[in-house]
Amino acid sequence: MDSNENCVCPAGHTEVNEECVSSCPTGASLVNGVCVCQTTNAFPVGGVCVCGVNATNSSNTCLCPLGSSLIDGVCKCSQLDAFPVSGECQCATDARSTRARCSCPARSSVVSGACKCQTKNAFIKNGACACWTNAVNTSNECVCPAGHAVVNGECVSLCPAGQVSVGGVCKCKITNAVMDSNENCVCPAGHTEVNEECVSSCPTGASLVNGVCVCQTTNAFPVGGVCVCGVNATNSSNICLCPLGSSLIDGVCKCSQLDAFPVSGECQCATDARSTRDRCSCPARSSVVSGACKCQTKNAFIKNGACACWTNAVNTSNECVCPAGHAVVNGECVSLCPAGQVSVGGVCKCKITNAVMDSNENCVCPAGHTEVNEECVSSCPTGASLVNGVCVCQTTNAFPVGGVCVCGVNATNSSNTCLCPLGSSLIDGVCKCSQLDAFPVSGECQCATDARSTRDRCSCPARSSVVSGACKCQTKNAVMVGGACVQLNK
Repeated sequence: MDSNENCVCPAGHTEVNEECVSSCPTGASLVNGVCVCQTTNAFPVGGVCVCGVNATNSSNTCLCPLGSSLIDGVCKCSQLDAFPVSGECQCATDARSTRARCSCPARSSVVSGACKCQTKNAFIKNGACACWTNAVNTSNECVCPAGHAVVNGECVSLCPAGQVSVGGVCKCKITNAVMDSNENCVCPAGHTEVNEECVSSCPTGASLVNGVCVCQTTNAFPVGGVCVCGVNATNSSNICLCPLGSSLIDGVCKCSQLDAFPVSGECQCATDARSTRDRCSCPARSSVVSGACKCQTKNAFIKNGACACWTNAVNTSNECVCPAGHAVVNGECVSLCPAGQVSVGGVCKCKITNAVMDSNENCVCPAGHTEVNEECVSSCPTGASLVNGVCVCQTTNAFPVGGVCVCGVNATNSSNTCLCPLGSSLIDGVCKCSQLDAFPVSGECQCATDARSTRDRCSCPARSSVVSGACKCQTKNAVMVGGACVQLNK
């Protein structure tokens, strides 16, 4: 107070918002004796100009989130129980939104931005709090009945040890096991449990040791009654060995280097991939296809460690294309040759063998010659005659090769007609079987010995391939027995 008992600020101080301060707050300036914040809508707090709680400073202006306004220094949403998220007012997860407010389902409230049921273990389903199927609400808590447990949101009966629930029915976990009088799962008489399966004897290539079937080949394991090595592994001196740089994981030899794969006994990167200690990396905009890095841009190829188009080509809609009137020759877009000509080393030449160019640069056969299958010949092939200027073979379905009419490979000539074996058709001069991996034998398509025949293909047993018309096991010392490869004991 001054001498007249009036309240005044001390010397060197200014009144700001009913407080005597030695100077204006940071970010403010004195205007007509009043400290005014330079940022629009800001206000001083503790000697510094600040925006309201939940507000953001955009271009030197304090802005509240969309749908809110500043009340007592805080941006508050106009919609009751909404809250600001990422620049706008939102309702909690699972809340119902109306114009005036956000409403959680009955007997629930907002916890960490989401509606949470007040009943323990309850969850929101179809806009309401619910317990698991078959559960009961006891003392405000969802619980399963005694002897039940939650499986996929449903209270189901607990099965005894060694059993699993299948469609709500307890069944033995061990394949082929039966229940004894005490409802314990046991193997039938004369059977032994091997890898959770009751088998009548140990798998081929294994022996019983302390009641357990043990494969005689080191690192092998039983699959379908036979001891086998892991996928990609090889049997060397009765030991299953994974390729160099890989280890056995879940029955498969997997390379430790990410995106590498086993090839010829060792882990390798795909063609054109860059190899580091931890992984194989294809060039940018490419991925592995059939063991090689392939560019995602159509027609592009990898050159000097990067995807590239042909010389003079352009990338249009993620596809390498030559300009109009050009074609690809040896990796370069070059001008197209006239009709009937092809580019050979950048020079247009006649497509028809032995043809010459006339004065108009058209490809024609020399005088006294006739075109037969894009070749100028002095006469029709043996076994053919000229019909309307075209040499036609007299044997039905035959075609000229090297000046002689012949039937397709694997075809036979029956009554002056070339016939493919039963189950095959002529494709590019060869009778090919419609059933994949079949081959013609004695006038019909057959599968290899020991192969399984389906409508679409012939399939050799696992770890075998066709050799001289029969399925042969790929593993050394293995033989085909009963449609499967069996390892002989040394």
